Amino acid sequence: MTAEQARMLKHELRTPINHIIGYSELLLETAIDEGEARVTQQAERIHRDGQRLAALVDSHLAGFTDGSTPEFPEGLRLSLTPVIAAIIENAEPELADELVWTQDLRRIQLAAHKLSLVLDPRGEGTP
Repeated sequence: MTAEQARMLKHELRTPINHIIGYSELLLETAIDEGEARVTQQAERIHRDGQRLAALVDSHLAGFTDGSTPEFPEGLRLSLTPVIAAIIENAEPELADELVWTQDLRRIQLAAHKLSLVLDPRGEGTP
C-alpha cells in the first residue's frame, strides 16, 4: 500500500466513523435533555466506540510513507471488526423507542455497515 492509498483508505474509513461519532453526539445531547437515562447510556457507549474506531484507524495508518506494504493492513481489519459489531449491537433500537431515537440509531447502524463494506467489500466476515 502506498502512502496515497493509505490516505485514501483513511478517508474512506473516517467518513462513516465521523457519522457514527456525530450521530451519537446528537443522540446523547437529545437524550440528556429529555432525561432518557437508557438512551444516554446507549449513546455514550456508541460514542466511545466511535472514538475508539477513529483512534485505531489513525494509529494503523499513520506510518505509511512509502509503498512498503502491498496490501490492505489485516491488523486494521481485525482491530476494527469487533468494535463495529459492538456499535451495530449497541445501536439496536428497542420496540418502545420513540421515532427520533430509532431514526438516529438506524443511521448509526447504517454508517457502521458502510464501514464494514470498506473493510471487506465482498461482504465476507463482516459483522
